[in-house]
Formats: sequence, C-alpha cells, structure tokens
Amino acid sequence: MAKHFPFCPVESIDEIVVWVTDRSWTKRTRIVTAVSIAVHTHIRHRHTDYERHLKIHRMTRDEARQIVQNEVNDIFTLWHLGACVPSSPNTHTRFLP
Repeated sequence: MAKHFPFCPVESIDEIVVWVTDRSWTKRTRIVTAVSIAVHTHIRHRHTDYERHLKIHRMTRDEARQIVQNEVNDIFTLWHLGACVPSSPNTHTRFLP
C-alpha cells in the first residue's frame, strides 16, 4: 500500500487493507490489482458524493459513478503520485504540501 499509494491518508489505509483482505478474489487476481480496485472503491464511497447521488438523487450506480469518475481519478492519482493533479475545469488544482 505504502509503495503504490504513498500519499494515501493514514485514516484510509486501514479501511482499504481490511476491504482487500476480507474480499474473496480469484486466484488470478494480482495483489496490486486488488489494491487498486479497493482504493478506487474507497475513494468513490468515502471521498465523493457518490452515496449522496444514490440515496438523495436516486441515481443508478452507473449514473452516480459517471458523475464522480473524474474526481475519483484525480484523488487516485494524487494518492499514487503526490503530484499536481488537474481537477475539473471549474475547480482549483490541488497540490500536496
């Protein structure tokens, strides 16, 4: 986790690790793939309005995922690379301190 996502917030690491270890994976799933899926899932559910879109706006999963996808990708890249990450055109660019 620390090697591939060195800028992941500490409070998110434990939750992601538990999700990876508790899930049943196929024998062909590489650990880096499992972690990547878990990180995307964690970001979508905990760091975007995905759940709100499902509950309040009654969107389908696909609709809600499509809306938050750019934000998920930005956060994923930020946690992975820790570099300047371009946000959507109407927001500021984020930097790590």
